[in-house]
Amino acid sequence: GSAFFAALTVRGFAFLSGEDLIRSYEAPIQVMPPAYRKDFCGRCGSPVPWPTGDSDICAVPAGSLDSDPVVRPEGHIWVNCAAPWFEINGQLPQYSDAQYMLHQVQIWDNNGEQRAADGYRYILAYFPQVTEVVEVAREQLAVLTSTPKQ
Repeated sequence: GSAFFAALTVRGFAFLSGEDLIRSYEAPIQVMPPAYRKDFCGRCGSPVPWPTGDSDICAVPAGSLDSDPVVRPEGHIWVNCAAPWFEINGQLPQYSDAQYMLHQVQIWDNNGEQRAADGYRYILAYFPQVTEVVEVAREQLAVLTSTPKQ
C-alpha cells in the first residue's frame, strides 16, 4: 500500500503483449453493482491498466509507465480518506469521495443511461450525508428514470 494511487485515464488503450498474464479479483457485490474489481499481473502482482465501465476509457497506473507521460495531475481525489499524516499541498482542486463519484457517474451518463442510473443510486446509498452531491444525484436519477423510452 501507499499514501495514494496515481493513474491516467486514456481512450482506446490496447495491450501489445502480456494480456494473457492479467488476473482479476472481483469482490462480492455489497449493495449494488458495480463490484470492486482489481486487475493485476499474475506473474509479479503489479497493478495493470483496467477498463472503466462499458466505455473505451481505460485507467493506467502511473507507476507502470517507463517514461514521462507529459500530462500532469489535475486534482486530488478521495481527500476525505487521506492518511492523517499526509498533508496535501499545492493549488490543485481537491475532491471528496462523493464529489469524485458524482464526477465519474456524470461521465457514465454520456455512455449509457442504465449505467448512470445505477451510479446515481450508488451515490444515494453510500453518500446520503453529502447534501450537494445527493441533490444532484436525485435530480439526475429522476430525469433518467422519467424519460419515456422510444
